[in-house]
Amino acid sequence: LSSPIWGSDYSGPHFFKKKVGRGLVDIKIDDEIGIELKLHLRQKTKINRLVGQFVDYLSAYSCVMLEK
Repeated sequence: LSSPIWGSDYSGPHFFKKKVGRGLVDIKIDDEIGIELKLHLRQKTKINRLVGQFVDYLSAYSCVMLEK
């Protein structure tokens, strides 16, 4: 894997982990990137909760992504 996210020419192993409890992103990569997965994100309460989650995640990960 070679991309700006991993640095120029990084091709070492990457570690993926799925969510195992509350307060964690759904998928994390190398303890640096968090990915949150959401379905049916239409209600204001769900959107407000997502904003709160992102605030928490940004203090733990260098990059946080949303996949809808």
